[in-house]
Amino acid sequence: MLSIFRHWREQGWSPISATDYRAAWQRFGGSVITHPDFVEKLSILAGIPVRYLGWEVAGEVRAAVAVWGRDLA
Repeated sequence: MLSIFRHWREQGWSPISATDYRAAWQRFGGSVITHPDFVEKLSILAGIPVRYLGWEVAGEVRAAVAVWGRDLA
């Protein structure tokens, strides 16, 4: 049921690579929980594929999040 809201929920966000997520994390910072290595290892441990979404302004990523399905990673 919630998958029908995915387009609305992710409006303005676009898929980015793990490399782009890492660059955004290094540039803007974040907590240990959102560190790219931690997210990747936890994803492997849990067996849940991770996706990265970015908010772009003028072709530059200004924000990034890691998601598992419909949840924030």
